[in-house]
Amino acid sequence: EGLLMRAETLLAQAQPLSGNRRLAVSFEELDAALLRELASKLVQTPGVIALLGAKNGGQSIYVFGRAADVDADMGALLRESAKAFGGKGGGSREMIQGRASADGEKIRQFINSLYFSL
Repeated sequence: EGLLMRAETLLAQAQPLSGNRRLAVSFEELDAALLRELASKLVQTPGVIALLGAKNGGQSIYVFGRAADVDADMGALLRESAKAFGGKGGGSREMIQGRASADGEKIRQFINSLYFSL
């Protein structure tokens, strides 16, 4: 719950880039359902793209989402990039989620690299 209450703080950290507000955040040991819930809350704000990742046991998890008014395909982003770190997942143009065997640092680097590629 505390993390969801921090959504406004996270949104304040989102940086404007190419007409959107982008946010790339990695967390330590976070549940997949909570990460997905946080992403859903963040992308309710117009113009937001959220690239979130976390460690979860021996795996890394990630959720990428965008607000309804943003023209970006999160599913295509996943298909084009997940192989680079052994990731799998699925979803829609608006939001995807997945898992990878990569460690938390590799997921953090991966998410940060996607920040500018959208």
